[in-house]
Amino acid sequence: SSPTFTITPYLHLPSIPFTLISTTLHLLTTTPSRLKKHSILTNTLLLLLTLSGSYFLTFLKLATGINGHYKNVNIGGSVISQALKKTYTPKQGRVSELSKKYGDLGTVCGEIYGGGDSKRQSKLNFKKVESFKLHHVVEGLEVIEGMRGGNGVVGKKVDVVNNLMGRCEDKKSVVFLVRILMSNLRVGCTVLSFLDAA
Repeated sequence: SSPTFTITPYLHLPSIPFTLISTTLHLLTTTPSRLKKHSILTNTLLLLLTLSGSYFLTFLKLATGINGHYKNVNIGGSVISQALKKTYTPKQGRVSELSKKYGDLGTVCGEIYGGGDSKRQSKLNFKKVESFKLHHVVEGLEVIEGMRGGNGVVGKKVDVVNNLMGRCEDKKSVVFLVRILMSNLRVGCTVLSFLDAA
């Protein structure tokens, strides 16, 4: 049976929960039908547009590749791997093992987050004052974009990504946060699919 798509109203919240974005992207990944993918995208975009035009545009920017919108971000596998090890402290060799198995750092991070084989440093190190929201991702990207070359820049990027990973509340959020940061969603939709649904 195909997954169904339901929209939970977030009208009472000051910002969009990141789980809305990650759930949408997860549904796109697991839905083989192009028509259903289009329906999922259209419904999500309509909801975001109803709430605020800025949410709508932010989702499109993140979904169509941050490199086109945040020119100086440059978050590669090295930054993600370092942040992953700092946030979740996986068993030695586990990241390499999962990377060979999946070939996608988003899935690797999700497996480590949800696999029960790592110490969840995020639960110990991060005091959650509010749930993980879309604006946290945007703010993190803006901080990274403002960084210029020099000593310690990679470490600062790792710290920002570490903070974002530590805020994630479920496996899907970790997977799609990492994929957004690396501009590789792997949802089976082209940029044109997103724009067509818009």
